[in-house]
Amino acid sequence: MSLLKQLLISMTLAIVVILSGVMIFSIDSARQYLDTQLQAQADSTATSLALTLSQPSNQEPSVRELLISVLFDSGEFRVMEFLDPTGRILVRRQLNNDAGGSGAAPAWFSHLLPLDRHEAQRQVSGGWSQLGVVRLQANDAYARDALWSGSVRIVSLTVAAGLLSDRWIARGGSPTRVRKAFLITSAVGTAVTIGASAVVAPAVTVWLLGAAGLFFGLSTSNGFAVTATLAGPHAAGRWAGAQNVAGQLAGVLSPLVTGFVVDRTGRFAVAFAIAAAFALLAAVGWGVVIRRVAEVAWVDNPQT
Repeated sequence: MSLLKQLLISMTLAIVVILSGVMIFSIDSARQYLDTQLQAQADSTATSLALTLSQPSNQEPSVRELLISVLFDSGEFRVMEFLDPTGRILVRRQLNNDAGGSGAAPAWFSHLLPLDRHEAQRQVSGGWSQLGVVRLQANDAYARDALWSGSVRIVSLTVAAGLLSDRWIARGGSPTRVRKAFLITSAVGTAVTIGASAVVAPAVTVWLLGAAGLFFGLSTSNGFAVTATLAGPHAAGRWAGAQNVAGQLAGVLSPLVTGFVVDRTGRFAVAFAIAAAFALLAAVGWGVVIRRVAEVAWVDNPQT
């Protein structure tokens, strides 16, 4: 095997490994976000239901059971129950194991990226006396299906974007124009969708974050193609290593910064705004800083 083929195979394997790592990190970040949202939903619903059942007009057993049944029928919870102060179950509603969601997520995917068990309980009081405890468990079937479908879309779009850009170049398109078109569109689209998530309702935020994932998929394959081209065969390994370290560092810092911001503000809006700002900064980098997608003319000895 010639040295050129060995270099091409090595670069291809390095890009595949790094690309796979980026995709896994992106999907795992979405899983962590869904975990946070499900727990927040369970906590807020438990608090609201406990306050409702504490009202004197809602303390009749039939009314209490009706309120719990209406809330349970929304399909957002797997288990919902009301217990008296001794722990005896007075009202209980539970979904079947296969109920909820479309069942799109395969078992191996759910096992590989499991969601936490999201439970919450609140005391129900009447005056100075305790009437009981509300306990519920969120239904994560919809979240698992959304995570699976989003992952499939991101992977499919990443592969499609890579194939489309390569074919465009093969038909005479300028590598600089083609790669930048995908990368800038991805960065701007990601910035717009994530930025909009800071000001819309939570239900709309889920769709916008899904769209952000699709825009992100446009950049993944082309981003690694650009960096491999800029590095050239003499520096591809070192460049890929530095790029991977930077990506992993961002993966460590992003959850920390997000958690700090949410703890201080109580909202995700500022975290979304920060992420959108960095996406716009990426668009400037691809569009202005990198003027031409071609191997850098290294002036130093490549062996040093």
